[in-house]
Amino acid sequence: MSGYSVFETDILVIGTGGGVPAALAASEAGADVVIVDKGVFGKSGSTRSSFGMVAGCVIPPDNQDIFFEDMIRGGGYLNNRKLARIFVNEIARGVIFPGLEERGVGFDREDGNLILKKPAGHSYPRCVMASVYNALKIWRVLIRQTLQLNVEVLDEVMVTTLLPIQVE
Repeated sequence: MSGYSVFETDILVIGTGGGVPAALAASEAGADVVIVDKGVFGKSGSTRSSFGMVAGCVIPPDNQDIFFEDMIRGGGYLNNRKLARIFVNEIARGVIFPGLEERGVGFDREDGNLILKKPAGHSYPRCVMASVYNALKIWRVLIRQTLQLNVEVLDEVMVTTLLPIQVE
């Protein structure tokens, strides 16, 4: 296969947005992880230029079903419903947000309590903001931690074909 490279890994992360925290978690659990970025790792893509807002909480009267419906509606009903449901359930269980704080990401608080924001298209405030510790700084923390682990990063690589293998 001229012009192609073949890699074997436990976990392949294509793109760096939400994949970086997933790559960190997988690597810390002992998996062999490869991240592929079509740009330069940590310096390309739109995640690093976002507002530093993370959907982090589901607090009554909000609930998982309302959050799920907000996500589906906000995605123009094109979302992968199974993945959206997993995401909402993980947020509600407190899996995603605390992991970022444990990694050193600081979110806005008032009197020790998280300040929740209601982003467009959401029924309730459920997003935490890192206005002082903005998205670029959050991104730098995650990138630095990724590079400190045994995570292979392939920059400026376009994935065009995946060859799955059957594990027995």
